[in-house]
Amino acid sequence: MLPQETLRYLIDFLTGSEGVSQYVGYTDDRSSGAYRVVIVPSGFFSEGNYGSEASEPRLPLPTVCGVPLLFGSDRVEWKDGTLVVYADVIASAYYMLSRYEETLHPEDRRDAHGRYTGRGSLAFRGGFIGRPIVDEYGRLLRGWLRECGIDVPEPAKRIAKVYLTHDVDSIARYRHLRGFAGGCFRSLSRRGGAQAREVFSSLRDIHADPIYTFGFFREEDAKVPSAEKIYFIKAGSGKGYDYPQYRLDGKDFATLLRDIGQDGDTAIGLHASYEAGADPSLITKEKDTLAKAIGGEVRYNRYHFLRTLQPADFRRLIESGITDDFTMAYPDVAGFRLGICRAVRWIDPESKRLTPLVLHPLTAMDCTLSDSRYMGLPQQEAYGCVTRLIESAKEYGGEVSLLWHNSTVVRCQSDSSFCHRQLYSDLINVLIEECQPKEY
Repeated sequence: MLPQETLRYLIDFLTGSEGVSQYVGYTDDRSSGAYRVVIVPSGFFSEGNYGSEASEPRLPLPTVCGVPLLFGSDRVEWKDGTLVVYADVIASAYYMLSRYEETLHPEDRRDAHGRYTGRGSLAFRGGFIGRPIVDEYGRLLRGWLRECGIDVPEPAKRIAKVYLTHDVDSIARYRHLRGFAGGCFRSLSRRGGAQAREVFSSLRDIHADPIYTFGFFREEDAKVPSAEKIYFIKAGSGKGYDYPQYRLDGKDFATLLRDIGQDGDTAIGLHASYEAGADPSLITKEKDTLAKAIGGEVRYNRYHFLRTLQPADFRRLIESGITDDFTMAYPDVAGFRLGICRAVRWIDPESKRLTPLVLHPLTAMDCTLSDSRYMGLPQQEAYGCVTRLIESAKEYGGEVSLLWHNSTVVRCQSDSSFCHRQLYSDLINVLIEECQPKEY
């Protein structure tokens, strides 16, 4: 079974109210009278089942009040003044929040980079990837408690927090050997002179480089004053998929820190390397390297390529002093990887124990929407996809976290069919409207 601390946390998290767990039993004893609501365990946590293929939910999923249910049934009955619920929302929530399925499938359902894919996930195959079903379970549980006379309020329909985040995979296009050589080669094409001027202007002044777009982010992000702005910085070796690596003791990085720090409300997080996504032992070194370079504490992390190796990587984050991780989205499909739109403490699926690491759901990443290898959406459909996810976050008092790279918001060409620069500005306008205080 679950450790009591984990069980209490899950119940309080679902209801959004501390202390409510005293009224909810998770037990086979339907007549003890000690609880107002009893949730009957489905057997998910039983010895011999947990950790085996038999513990996987079966498709098609049943529903309870229209909500897909991973474990249990929709049966509800009164017994001696206690509401007995057979919908195992505890196991169902645990399955999503702990990322249990990713531990159960360490090899299959992963892409060439070792990333657990959205299309391989239960959420996608079960048709609920666009729904925060764990938050929906919370609404159901609050309703059952109110039926029993326990006053549990619904969360306000508002966006509780906005994170505007940017992964700095490369500071500039031309100010490293491969980029310079490629730029010079392309200058021989029909764009010739314009390309050459772009290359050499970048060498003279980094602000002239086409992907040094941090001024654009600073201006746009400042329009949502309540948002927290986070730049995730690489501190790995720069090999393979981590190339190019910018020098953290170099002039370009110093310029970047000055430019993004002008507003005084910008955080720096670790962009744990592609290598660290397969070898978590590298995380501590990378985190310490970045902390030394910025002369400050590093508490946030997001993995490069969203490449994680759970649960070993999350354990290493905790050991390294990382408090918050912002990796929780699928690379290929936008949606709710955790089944929630609120930050949650990670539960280690091997020990079933609650940890101090806070996981933040990532609402949308730029290339997930537009890349033909992933969703490949037209721009207007991408806008609709993200705004629907934002509306879901608002519905449950959750948070919105956007990830846009500096390399995707270059100035758009007139013949471009997809302009991430414009899409980002459009989404910022949505957040401005949603985050403004409402007059009633």
